[in-house]
Amino acid sequence: MKSTFLAFFLLVSMLTLAQGNIIYHLKVQGPNGDGLSNIQVIAVESKTLAEVKGKTDVSGKLTLNMDNGKEWLLSVGELKNTIQVKAVDYSIAEIGKTYIYDVEAFLRKKTQILDRSQISFLEKKQLVSAKDVVLESECMVIVKVATPEGKPLNNISVSVINLEDKIKYTAKSDINGKAVFKVPNQSKYDIDIESFLNYTYCDFGKGSVRRTIDAEFVPMTINEEVVNDTVYHKANQYTKPTSSRALIKLTITGGKRKGINEPVFLRQLNSSKVYAVTTNSLGIAYVLLPIKEVFMVDFNYQKSVDVVNLTYKTGLVKGEYSIYYNPDPRLEYPEKFIPTSDRLFVEDFNSFLKEQFVKPTDRPFNIKVKSMLKINKNSKEALFEMTLATSSNYGKGNRMPLHLVLVLDKSGSMYGNNRGESLKLALWEIGSSLEEGDVVSIVFFDMGISAYYTINKDYLAVFEKIIEMYMPGGGTNIFGGLKKGVELIKNNIDDSRANKIILLTDGYGTSETKNITDFIELESKEGIDFSAVGVGEGFNESLLRLIAQKGNGTYYRAGSAAEISNVFAAAVNNSFSYLAKDLKIEIFYHKKMIYSKLYGYPLKEVKDNQLSININKLPCNKNEISFIKFLLDKADKTIEDEPLKIKVSYFDPTKLKQIEYEEEIPLMWSDESELEWNVGNEEKRLYAIAILNQSLKVMAEAHGNNNTKDAIKALKSGIQQLKEIFPEAKPKKVKALFEEVNKYLLLLQRIDSGK
Repeated sequence: MKSTFLAFFLLVSMLTLAQGNIIYHLKVQGPNGDGLSNIQVIAVESKTLAEVKGKTDVSGKLTLNMDNGKEWLLSVGELKNTIQVKAVDYSIAEIGKTYIYDVEAFLRKKTQILDRSQISFLEKKQLVSAKDVVLESECMVIVKVATPEGKPLNNISVSVINLEDKIKYTAKSDINGKAVFKVPNQSKYDIDIESFLNYTYCDFGKGSVRRTIDAEFVPMTINEEVVNDTVYHKANQYTKPTSSRALIKLTITGGKRKGINEPVFLRQLNSSKVYAVTTNSLGIAYVLLPIKEVFMVDFNYQKSVDVVNLTYKTGLVKGEYSIYYNPDPRLEYPEKFIPTSDRLFVEDFNSFLKEQFVKPTDRPFNIKVKSMLKINKNSKEALFEMTLATSSNYGKGNRMPLHLVLVLDKSGSMYGNNRGESLKLALWEIGSSLEEGDVVSIVFFDMGISAYYTINKDYLAVFEKIIEMYMPGGGTNIFGGLKKGVELIKNNIDDSRANKIILLTDGYGTSETKNITDFIELESKEGIDFSAVGVGEGFNESLLRLIAQKGNGTYYRAGSAAEISNVFAAAVNNSFSYLAKDLKIEIFYHKKMIYSKLYGYPLKEVKDNQLSININKLPCNKNEISFIKFLLDKADKTIEDEPLKIKVSYFDPTKLKQIEYEEEIPLMWSDESELEWNVGNEEKRLYAIAILNQSLKVMAEAHGNNNTKDAIKALKSGIQQLKEIFPEAKPKKVKALFEEVNKYLLLLQRIDSGK
């Protein structure tokens, strides 16, 4: 997304200046116009976190020299980030500004509620004259509405709101622009003018008071229609912004129609309102949006594409946004959609694991293997489960110095569902957990790299500054973020540290999956580990799993905003140390057994009745199960004579030594002829999910290669295996997956038959 703004600001000021040397003259005044001395002003540059400070003199004046920065946020006294100075190119600029410093008014405005849709008000129409008598228990409010040129505005709706008593006093301005109200004293009131909520406020204590408020106002000049919660109006390039509405120009590209005659929906966050417009023959639409609000941009077949943030905009505001529409086939053709591997969303069977396996205390982990099936004369396969549980306290205190890069999504969709705020909380907690010697970098990406930082001291203080700067908006360039992350980590790579990159995103990205995973695989050979955190449901789960797999890391999922803080903190905490390095699991099996499939881990090697699983670094907090399937070649009772042998070797960072041990797993023969399970329904359920997931993955890959027959074969195989595990009633999650597999099978069979 690209956006530009033109605005005249009151409380929060954005000045578009030239990057380079900005000489900023500021005069700080109190509500009565007097200059305020000894007020500290701090300017922070959003990308470099460079800081410039100063205090006002006896007349309330100071000058700040803000050099080599593009975007500065100024805090005045107790009021944080109230002035924004934004540059667009390189030169020198000298600017003067007067700022009204009123902490009481600032805090009072913080109490105003932007969304009152859930409040039921008692409406009281006012037919009051300014000459009316005011009782001792009453106060009079006269709101004088006029244009910026001073011309009175007649017939303008004005409301005086008492939130505590849930009463709305309403009146229309007269020919002199006056709307007059009599209201009870000892109450607080918010004042709306037309659709401009909380234009100002008016609070009264004891006694009878008459108060006049001069309200400069520019009304709307176009009509709009409201159907349920959807607002329709026809704005164009000649439409003027109003006191309450910003005129936003949207330029849409992409989609089947290439942005032409495309419906666009601007969903107001923290509200049920939606503003609907349609682009013209040039792919352009204009819309009047309420200021002080945030809007998520949706299309018919793509949601949460970008954000229009008008939170800090006041005055007469114009803005421009360029947005690319990339329809999601899952939404566009739900009845026809068959995912390819980069659009397949399957939940790991380990996420449904309820059992907690026994955690060791005297070593870093336990690995247990057991046979799931008894073998008989009719058996066609042997099936084993392998569980891995890491210790909770082994090696505590052996924390490695951390070299960590957090690659964080700052795209517009992160604004929705409170994700941005939850990420800020997670960053604060991470900043609190860092110790001397740690080096942490943060990369924010949207369509490009919006900012990056490297921190090696004063962690929490720097993190707090970064948190203040975080404002989502734009597209999702995952690959660009990862490339910058690798660049930063290579600047300080050190074998004595845990060198790790953690990606957090809620989107799909704009690059091919293979390009990203090839890059990850290459860089992981340089000693860099990659973990990934997916947020919500609309992200590329397949990509994130591959990043973690090829990057020797861990995949995490935060299904809701509330989970972001805990999940992300866990991802970082698991980076502080590894319980084991170069873990190798070798399984030696009977000559009548033929390796078929491993569910849960990538297979390193199979040869001469031996398979190998390699885990480069084993992090903390692992509680996992995997499944190993073998085909049987005319098995008989002699199979009991040669048990499965497990050889485990690893380097123990706590003991600083190489460890090896072996175990044998007996194979159980049965004289019965029917299938006999040696495990309960929990393991069977997880195995069934693993089979169906694998069928879907093979199907997606085959479908992506236009190989419909192999895709059908994969699904049929999964269905057949499932029927053997659960011939009758199926557990809830298994049933849902089974229905999904059947749906794709029917679609593929139609494609194969040419229908």
